[in-house]
Amino acid sequence: MGDIRRARTVEELVPHLNWIEDLMKHYLLVHLPGCRKEEMEVGLAYPGYVTISGERIVNDKKCTYFGQALKLPENLDMKKVGQSFEDEILTLTFPKRTEEEEEENKNGNPSTTKKSLQEEKEKQKEVSNEQN
Repeated sequence: MGDIRRARTVEELVPHLNWIEDLMKHYLLVHLPGCRKEEMEVGLAYPGYVTISGERIVNDKKCTYFGQALKLPENLDMKKVGQSFEDEILTLTFPKRTEEEEEENKNGNPSTTKKSLQEEKEKQKEVSNEQN
């Protein structure tokens, strides 16, 4: 008889999320039971959103995964985002932009996120041109 292998059961984990705000920052707390830091990924996929995803192998027969994209408030300084993971809680810290930065935004100056995105696009074009 041939070797019969069992398929692994895949289970979706929907983590508990909690947003907290104070005068200076927004905090996103994500409870990820049983997860380790190296099993997750956090990213800023496109302006105004943060993505959190991961996968954990529980045993030979089971694994869990999670993935979410969350819309962020508009008044954040995306150059200073912080991240920590302790006791199964992922904490993302988003500092608020200062009133001066908000005024610059209202007066038509691009936000720091848009500037960074534009700079990254220009760098990618330069690399592409150098390769051709």
